[in-house]
Amino acid sequence: MKHLNKIVFVVGVLLIAFSTLATYYKFVILEDFYYYAEIDCDPETETCFTWICDPEVDGEEYCTGDLAEDTWYYKSIERYAYDTLECDPYGENCLTTECADNEEACYITNCTPELVEEYELDYECTDPNTFEWPDYFD
Repeated sequence: MKHLNKIVFVVGVLLIAFSTLATYYKFVILEDFYYYAEIDCDPETETCFTWICDPEVDGEEYCTGDLAEDTWYYKSIERYAYDTLECDPYGENCLTTECADNEEACYITNCTPELVEEYELDYECTDPNTFEWPDYFD
């Protein structure tokens, strides 16, 4: 019976080790996972989600108190991590905010009233046909 316990223990340890290594290989080496990010959007040419920093909700350390700096127009991008270039996403030459022509699983989502309603978002969509920059951007 003691021999059987050792075999079960060794098999269990090997299964855990294999599972850990397989997961590491998939996510770290192959970068085989899907990710979501919010990217800049031009409200004059696209429908964008509008986010305004609220100190009571987001925390005073994140909001500047300047409405022009605390307002952000964005859209979302979803893609596989292995299709992303390794670069500073805030750098000027980084293309992580665009889908390549040959990239199959890359999706950019602009704001639509249907999305806002479906997910019960507390955001507004901009309309490029009627958009005017608010006075606080002057």
